[in-house]
Amino acid sequence: MISTFSTNRAVHMIKSGKTVSLSTSQIVELLINLSHAKKNLPAFSYEEVLKNYESLRKEILKTELDLYRYCKLRLGILASFDIIAPVYLYCGEFTVPEDSVSEERKREYRRAYLTCQKSLETLNVSVKNTKDTLSSVVSIIDASIMLSEGTISVEQFNSFKKSYNALQQITRDSPGLIDNSLKARTALVKEFTEVFWTRGVV
Repeated sequence: MISTFSTNRAVHMIKSGKTVSLSTSQIVELLINLSHAKKNLPAFSYEEVLKNYESLRKEILKTELDLYRYCKLRLGILASFDIIAPVYLYCGEFTVPEDSVSEERKREYRRAYLTCQKSLETLNVSVKNTKDTLSSVVSIIDASIMLSEGTISVEQFNSFKKSYNALQQITRDSPGLIDNSLKARTALVKEFTEVFWTRGVV
């Protein structure tokens, strides 16, 4: 691909001592081979790799990179994939060696990462379902009018009000829960990067 060739050429220029403008999106395209990921990974791991790939490919803002900045960015990208599934199974233009000892240690991080992802997905689905439910039912004011008109009983009104308030509480609490899960995931990836990738090869 022309874009990959261009990025590869830019990387060689950086390694020769020059400063070049590159985006995270370009580097991700160079580093990650999705066809290999689909072939070599279980379906659930591939889906997580794909999500990360698509997210990073949206980062199209270019920055000036010298060798140090490029290496730091590259290692961060590789680590963000490696914590999902062994990146040596689906790396692209650059080879990443398999390390059986490190792979054994990485499994705990990968399990924790998957737990964070599942928690975030569950929270997001819960929030969506709650908002859908709230938008489809009558409001407390409407229920009060129905009560005053005798359309519903006091027991029915109290039961509805209790359920409605519980749904509203979910929508109030969910942003904080989601934020905490995102922070936990970020901290996990940071620790993983520091432990396994700060001495990565260029």
